[in-house]
Amino acid sequence: MEHLTPDTAILLDKPTDERINDLAKEKWIGHTQARLILEHLADMHHRPPVDPDAMNLLIIGEPGSGKTTVMRHYASTYKPSINGFPVLSIRIADGPKESALYETILDVLHSSYSPRASTKDKRFQVVQVLKANNVQMVFIDEIHHILLGSALQQRSFLAGLKTLVNELSIPVVCAGVESAHNAMCLDEQVGRRFEVARLPVWSMGHEYVRLLASFECILALRKPSNLMDQAMAFKLLELSRGSIGRLGRILKLAAIHAVKTGVECITIKGLKDMNAFPLADDAPLRSHVR
Repeated sequence: MEHLTPDTAILLDKPTDERINDLAKEKWIGHTQARLILEHLADMHHRPPVDPDAMNLLIIGEPGSGKTTVMRHYASTYKPSINGFPVLSIRIADGPKESALYETILDVLHSSYSPRASTKDKRFQVVQVLKANNVQMVFIDEIHHILLGSALQQRSFLAGLKTLVNELSIPVVCAGVESAHNAMCLDEQVGRRFEVARLPVWSMGHEYVRLLASFECILALRKPSNLMDQAMAFKLLELSRGSIGRLGRILKLAAIHAVKTGVECITIKGLKDMNAFPLADDAPLRSHVR
């Protein structure tokens, strides 16, 4: 099975249900920009910054570009242990409430607090708890949600974030859509403390073809799908609209469909048959398959 990695080829000997379960799992695809960001995260994490004002990172990308996946992949190599909580990951869900930011951090670290405590007291507790847990890096996803609040709430939230950056002297990594950059720059001092890395919207080219080759070799199908062939590559680009997250979901469903039908490879006909397969956040896919 030359079209598969050795680890993936082994799965072909497994029962069909196990193969389908493997195909349904999230797959890590280390494309060029993702690898560069991972390398930068490692540098931030383990090397003293040359410029303390630029020790933080803002990852920008459209929905489905892989921002969360990159952060999750990095954090997965630094799991909590008795020695501490090396990488802390949180998500901004309810707008820019400074107090809610601190409560979220304390909840993740299983630290009790009084909901009626002042924001100042919660901030002090967060700083102490982060230090006590030996937190070395903080990931904040969906940072663009701070724009959902009032101007006063936004300023307060960014002031709290700036305090954490200043007092902890550890890297903070935020991620969001393009508007996240505007959100961070609402406070000039916060904005200049964050370097920016962007994840691509994919288009036809060498890197996109390499991406398809990476997917091909980790999908446990008995026959080559030849995802890199021009017609197939263009069809997948059309369906995914340049989103690696959407592309991954399409290929996952198509591969499972190929196993269940016995075809054992992804084909354009199989993609058309997926009219009956809605994607969770992508109903328009069905009208695009023709």
